Amino acid sequence: MRRIVIGAVAAAMALGMSAPASANSGYTVRIYFYDDAAHTNLVGYAKPLCTTTNIGATMQWGYSTDYRVEQQGPYCVDGELQYDEG
Repeated sequence: MRRIVIGAVAAAMALGMSAPASANSGYTVRIYFYDDAAHTNLVGYAKPLCTTTNIGATMQWGYSTDYRVEQQGPYCVDGELQYDEG
């Protein structure tokens, strides 16, 4: 599977952060890949990635395309995903 960490990290950084930035904290991203611009058929999915050195997304299923939808994922702190409790 192809990892797409660099693009996902850039996308996550563009989303902004609500807490002070550090080398190992920030928002992850979920990415859904489609076969065309109409976003009808899902052909791939990248799940949130959170390690002490990388934040973003990694391919989980299918393949990547130029037709994608990115959504902010959970916050990452010191390699641990932080989900809302509410």
